[in-house]
Amino acid sequence: TPAGLVPIVPAAVVYDLGIGDATVRPSLDDGYTAAMDATDDPVTEGCVGAGTGVTVGKALGIAQSVKSGLGTAAVTALDGTVVAALAVVNAFGEVVEPNSGVVLAGPRDAEGFMPTIDAMQQRAPGFQTPVQNTTLVVVATDATLTKEQTNALAGMADDGIARAVRPAHTAVDGDLVFALATGRRQSTMTTSTLGALAADVVARAIVRAVFFATPAAGLPSARELAAQRLVLPVKRLVSALLLELPALPRWMQVLLQAQQILSLRKQTRLSLRASSRRLEEFLKPQT
Repeated sequence: TPAGLVPIVPAAVVYDLGIGDATVRPSLDDGYTAAMDATDDPVTEGCVGAGTGVTVGKALGIAQSVKSGLGTAAVTALDGTVVAALAVVNAFGEVVEPNSGVVLAGPRDAEGFMPTIDAMQQRAPGFQTPVQNTTLVVVATDATLTKEQTNALAGMADDGIARAVRPAHTAVDGDLVFALATGRRQSTMTTSTLGALAADVVARAIVRAVFFATPAAGLPSARELAAQRLVLPVKRLVSALLLELPALPRWMQVLLQAQQILSLRKQTRLSLRASSRRLEEFLKPQT
């Protein structure tokens, strides 16, 4: 690989050697420590564990991508059956909020995010198709399922990747979903019902992986970029007003600018509140 030799892995792996020091590798001691430190406490999300070096939105190259991480989500069915998902998101495409389609993290250009599909069709400047992309997901339920039913659960859960990653399952992605059933509950839910719930929590886990990520190795996080996008419109408005009103007295220019900015801020707050409510609803733990 570009970052050095990588051993063949019999199960699944994320390729994150392009971020940070590629010579730093987990050891047997690290694996033992991780097993010994395992708890039933809430899972830490963001740039931790397997999510430490992952990124999304790589159509314009790794330098224009956005930092991602590890996310988790769970839901309790009406009969008490729990379906949970954990996702490590190292996707080629962008991550979107499934309900609205708003891009949370994608290939960055001068205007914000370039849709990955546009970059693919136009072969935009800087377009790349790095093959080191993978979204890894583990879905678990406390229901009692057969091997065939568990396999069906994984198949339906995989739909959650396509809801939150755009595009998903490309030739340069190694997307994979593992599923397991602990057998602690005789659920009254059908396999299809559990699979539908699994797809929902997978999508939520992917969004949370991006939402809770933090900047690293010179790459911004989705939250950092969102904050910047709120400031830029105000700066652009001020610049535009200064160009459009050169003949007016300075005091009048300032007054008009202030009125426009206050109006913009009010609209932005209203839009933000609505968006925040949708995102909070999507991110909040479900039991």
